[in-house]
Amino acid sequence: MFNPTVLKGFVLTASMVLATTSFSAMAEDEDGKCRPSYLSYIWLPEATPEQFEFIRKSHGAREIRVEREGETYSQEFNAYRVRVFVGMDESRGYETVSTGTCG
Repeated sequence: MFNPTVLKGFVLTASMVLATTSFSAMAEDEDGKCRPSYLSYIWLPEATPEQFEFIRKSHGAREIRVEREGETYSQEFNAYRVRVFVGMDESRGYETVSTGTCG
């Protein structure tokens, strides 16, 4: 018998796969242009130069800008840059990376 729940699950999975592959195909057109990365939504531990470089490479960006809480930054968009947001984790006593995004 036909199960609509299974069909919905299949359609959702297929659309996610297609969206993911289209992101990587678009990213290959321009070398160094920042592209969305699923790592943007993963909290990373201590903010180190190695972590910043890992994020830059995962986004395929040429540049990286580390933005710390409480500091002011320009709002211009740069398609070849990844922005990394860093905040102090008082319970751990060191800065942590909260997210990274293109711009």
